[in-house]
Formats: sequence, C-alpha cells, structure tokens
Amino acid sequence: MDYVNNGVATGGFLTAVLSNDLAKSFTRADKENLEAMGAIVSFIMNKIPAQCHGSTSKVNAWCAAGGSKGHGF
Repeated sequence: MDYVNNGVATGGFLTAVLSNDLAKSFTRADKENLEAMGAIVSFIMNKIPAQCHGSTSKVNAWCAAGGSKGHGF
C-alpha cells in the first residue's frame, strides 16, 4: 500500500476512513466500499501502524514524512 509505505495520499473515501471521519467515509463510499466498510476498518485498526490513522493531522503528518520509511519502520 503506497500510503503506508511511502506516504502517498489516497482518494477521498480512504482518506476519510484513515482520518476517522465517519460522515465523510460513508458519503464518499461507493456500493462496494459500503459493503466492505467493516473489513476495511478492521484492516486499518489491526494491520497498519497506529501513527498513520485516526485523525486528519496524523494522516497529513504521515504523508509529509513519507510513510513508514520516513518514520523509521
């Protein structure tokens, strides 16, 4: 995933999910993403570093640092 590894910005839906913005997540999701929302959130919570999700400021900082490489992972 380019976002996690390199800090490459994602599209509106995934950025909203990573930023923990519930309203934007659902309004920007297409049918497939709505159906997969639970799995997407579970993956984010359990498989990627906590430093790269949870708020807009965390997402912005993650991108600015260049992802996991910029954070020494």
